[in-house]
Amino acid sequence: MSSYILKLRELINNPERLDNSLEWVFLDNAEPPNILIYGERLGLEALKTPNFKAVDLFKYWRVLAQAPEGHLEAMEIYFDRAPTILHGEQHFAARRFFSPTYRRIEKDFHNWIDSFTEDFFNAHNQIDKINPLCLARDYVQKVTSRIIAQDLNVEDHELPYMPGEVLQMITTLKALEEYNQRLNVLVDFIQRKLKISGRNPDEAWAIVSTTVMGTEPLLAALVFALMLPTNDLVTWDSERLMSESKPISVLGREAVCDFEISNMLFKKGQKVQVTTDLIRNPSVNLKSPQQTIPFGIGVHICPGKKISLIVADAFLIKWANTKEMHSKLNRVEFFRDFVLRAK
Repeated sequence: MSSYILKLRELINNPERLDNSLEWVFLDNAEPPNILIYGERLGLEALKTPNFKAVDLFKYWRVLAQAPEGHLEAMEIYFDRAPTILHGEQHFAARRFFSPTYRRIEKDFHNWIDSFTEDFFNAHNQIDKINPLCLARDYVQKVTSRIIAQDLNVEDHELPYMPGEVLQMITTLKALEEYNQRLNVLVDFIQRKLKISGRNPDEAWAIVSTTVMGTEPLLAALVFALMLPTNDLVTWDSERLMSESKPISVLGREAVCDFEISNMLFKKGQKVQVTTDLIRNPSVNLKSPQQTIPFGIGVHICPGKKISLIVADAFLIKWANTKEMHSKLNRVEFFRDFVLRAK
């Protein structure tokens, strides 16, 4: 594995080793070097500027796993179309195409999420011991399936398996192949249903972008919520949860040209990792724009932000009122990968 990834993982899990008087640190001796930005001011400016594009995670995984070109076709197609990954006019074209799907799903979501969440917790209420990671994962997977089923007007059980988790710093070709296969089966199913209903089959990628490819940070935030003190739950909402849990550890960016921010020169092709975990000032008001950092800010903001916040609110409200389940939870330990994880 690249040395900068090892150093990145070490620092985001041990932030006390960073110099608080600085805002960035070199992660390696490459030319140009990879940089970790952890200062609040510089981090926010880096996320806002259009001179950075999102790092190509698919290329990173493909090199890491030594996957041949074209071997992971479904994942490659997704990353070629996802608005948050694209840059410039390609980004805006993808946004224009995907936006109607996003808005339709968001509008329908409010109609059923509360009753769905109540039924979910009622079904798990008789369990003697609860693994919080399994509980949150089951909830996220079932919500995801319900969103897609509602949009396609099919039953939840008709859907194939969801692809699962992919945002790993360390992965294998086998894991990527399994993810790619499940993604391919799911997209094929969605496309067939869209054709039957007279809709554009390319919309399948918008549905996947909204519901599948961003669930790991949401899962992390919900596990974090399950570990909160019971008496404090009533004061929490989705915005505070995302702000405090910081479910995305780093947002990767790559310079598209030579440019300067605050007297710091970035070279074209230079990669930076902005730590969403560290650039929030604890003294700021919880209603500040910095709460949205886990979803990114600027042009590359996550298209699934609204849905994630709706899910988190529904989950928090029901969990706060299901006190008989709280004592049944096993404890977990958290660590940071590309996203917050629990074990």
